Amino acid sequence: MSFFIDEFSSPAGNLVIKATDEGIFSIRFDNLLCGEKVYPNAATEKAKELLSEYFEGKSMDLNSLPIHWHGTSFQLAIWQGLQTIPFGEIRHYEQIAIQIRDNKNARAVGQAIGKNPFLILIPCHRVIGKNGKLTGFLGGIEKKKWLLDFEKRLSEKQTN
Repeated sequence: MSFFIDEFSSPAGNLVIKATDEGIFSIRFDNLLCGEKVYPNAATEKAKELLSEYFEGKSMDLNSLPIHWHGTSFQLAIWQGLQTIPFGEIRHYEQIAIQIRDNKNARAVGQAIGKNPFLILIPCHRVIGKNGKLTGFLGGIEKKKWLLDFEKRLSEKQTN
């Protein structure tokens, strides 16, 4: 399997985009590792386009992005459920569990969300604790807060 790699400098921090021949494999807040070189392909270029649209406050058409889905069937169900959370809105883990008809498994939902390899594209940052507290995020709580505040500001501008 060939891997392609690119990076995207966002207002929230640097994102590393990895892809295979099948599509996007991961998007993470990170920097290229020592010795890694940018080696883009059509999927990484498309991901950068969509990320630009997101940070400009435009909606992202994920259907136009090839994604190399990898995970358990439970994780895939959770990640696909996250895509239904509208821009600027939040949900809590139990709501996601109920959405996939597994309302007794909020902890497992949280674990699946924590393994989301497609940050921002699959908006796991929009899921918070039932008590309203910000909980784990692979990019760090500060970036989660930044993304939620960013989306809230843009949503308020669009409704005014």
